[in-house]
Amino acid sequence: MEAGLGNIKLSIENISVYMLFHHEWVAVKNSLDSVLRYYPNCQIILGRDELEPEQNKLLENFSYQTVKSRSCMEKFVLLNKSGSGLEFFSEEDLLSIIKCHIERAFDVANLAVHEFVLFLEPDGFMRFKHVPDNDSDMETLVANKYSPEVIEFVSRVSGKLMNFDGWGFVVGYVRRSTIIMMYKWFFENQDTVLELMRIDRRFAYMDFAFPLIAHMSDANVLVTNKVTECNRNRFWRFSRKPMLHQFKPFHEVG
Repeated sequence: MEAGLGNIKLSIENISVYMLFHHEWVAVKNSLDSVLRYYPNCQIILGRDELEPEQNKLLENFSYQTVKSRSCMEKFVLLNKSGSGLEFFSEEDLLSIIKCHIERAFDVANLAVHEFVLFLEPDGFMRFKHVPDNDSDMETLVANKYSPEVIEFVSRVSGKLMNFDGWGFVVGYVRRSTIIMMYKWFFENQDTVLELMRIDRRFAYMDFAFPLIAHMSDANVLVTNKVTECNRNRFWRFSRKPMLHQFKPFHEVG
């Protein structure tokens, strides 16, 4: 499957917004409303995990496109219910999960008509206007630290030091062109992917793997100072960061 620009004129003055969700329709509407206040003409792309796209009254006034439904998270749901760890999965299972995430991101890139794609979750909220950084190919958030083994391996493979030491990519901008680079790198370097999976099986997690894949595909990954997490930062209300993650409708936004 090849991604081409065709006759599409990519814009850097507007954004595409991509949101993956399951059934959280109210949260999806609230999150999209927060973005539309600042980007009223943004492109909206929705994806559902496991469930097929459907019409919902809450979104009847929204103009949006959908990507193919893929079951990336179903196995993790079963894992949580069983109380098992990642050792419960075979290498083949883990590879199929991160492959699923990469393929879905590639689907998004093929639909995107703007260079910057804002990855958003139902519990994401644009509090103030968040403008893409032209010096960044991908924004990430350090919520958890990578092991020294992972950092050493990725730096050696890429030939350059990582300028981030942790993971937590869930809300932030990624260039459309970067997603395509990541897709190509992933399928051209399956042996490297498997080695990294053996070092740390959490490579199956999208928020763990995507910044590493972006770095190894020669993208500039920057730790964003534009996102704060409501559960991790109890003083988030006093933050002037434009993007919130882990936001719930009952939270008051100041």
